Amino acid sequence: MTYTNFSLNTRTVGVIVMPDVAEETLKEAKEKLEKQGLQPMFISDKIYHIGNITLDATFDTVHAVLFDSLIVISGEQPLPAPAIENLEIAYKHKKAIGFGTDSVNIFDSLSFTKDNLGVTDIEQNFDGFLNDVKGHRVWDR
Repeated sequence: MTYTNFSLNTRTVGVIVMPDVAEETLKEAKEKLEKQGLQPMFISDKIYHIGNITLDATFDTVHAVLFDSLIVISGEQPLPAPAIENLEIAYKHKKAIGFGTDSVNIFDSLSFTKDNLGVTDIEQNFDGFLNDVKGHRVWDR
C-alpha cells in the first residue's frame, strides 16, 4: 500500500436514513460529505421524500459491499432488519461506520458498539470518520 492514494474523492458513502429524520439533517449531511469529495447515497426501506429530498435507494436495490463506508442517521425508530444486516456486513468488511449522536440506540441491535475501531460519532468526530474512510478499510479492527 506504499503507492496507494489515500483520498476521499469519489469514495462512496451509504447513508441509512430512518423516516423520522428531519430534512435539515439530511441536507447538512449531504453538504458536509460532498464538500469532502464523497458521494453519498441515501438508503431506506422504500423510496420516499423527506421535505424536498428524495431518497436514492432501498435495501432491496443496494448492499453494504457497494459502498466504501456507511452512516446511520436515525431518530427514535428502531433499525429495520435489512439496515442491521448491512451494518453488520460493513463492520465485518472493515468499512468505516458513522452514526449521528441521536442514533446511539442503534447499538442495541448490533454485535458491535460505538467504542469499536472505525465506528465514529460523526457529530463529535467527523474528521476521525473521514480518516477511516480515507484509509479505505479499518484494518486494525
